[in-house]
Amino acid sequence: WLHGDANPLPVQLAFAAGNTLAAVAATLALRHLRTGARRPASVRLLLSLIVAGVGVGAVLAASTGTAALAISGVLPREAWADTWLTWWLGDAAGIVVVAPLMFAWRRGALPPLAPRERLHLAACLAAVAAAAWLAYVSPWSPQLRTWHVLPLLVWAALAFQVRGVSLALAIVATFAVHGAAQGSGLFAPPGASLGETLHYVQQYLLVMGVALLLLAELADGRRAEARVAASEERYRLALTAIQGHVYDFD
Repeated sequence: WLHGDANPLPVQLAFAAGNTLAAVAATLALRHLRTGARRPASVRLLLSLIVAGVGVGAVLAASTGTAALAISGVLPREAWADTWLTWWLGDAAGIVVVAPLMFAWRRGALPPLAPRERLHLAACLAAVAAAAWLAYVSPWSPQLRTWHVLPLLVWAALAFQVRGVSLALAIVATFAVHGAAQGSGLFAPPGASLGETLHYVQQYLLVMGVALLLLAELADGRRAEARVAASEERYRLALTAIQGHVYDFD
């Protein structure tokens, strides 16, 4: 009932209006909440993104779409809750995976990587891709579980912060959704419907994405504090060496 010609034109227009309203409302909420977030990837910005995107935008889109289907009579009453949850999980997982990628990799957002760092990042992402394919797509690895990919995602988060973990999450999402849609891998247990497998994937991406993004940002914050402390120590040593004094007059 969500595909083909089952949805009349008014329902499709309601979908478009709801998705547009969700995007506008989430953008306005993000602009209001991120005030004071100086860095392009900060804890405040990430939390604001979660509140605005997942808590405002995804809720509006899911509520508007489900209401349109329910009012038109296309959606049976017993499917209202499951439809809303599926819609919200899909939008929320998409926001957590895609939005940090846009923030961290837009031009000028962060300093460019050195050649050695690029090779390091490429090796990390290749390992993530291989593990994700084995766990989420390949039918030949029944012993693997979702947590076997976690150390590689933590590697990306700690070594490259939001920039690295956002790419790693996008790779994991691609393989996980593909495997679920094909009925293979961890998220497609025997007898599970396509809706159930997609629920598993969406919940996994949402929870893992939020946790890893916050871990990456906390690691970056610690590094920033260490850089500031080292800079202040060099400044103190320079003043001591020249026997100089600094006065601040207001």
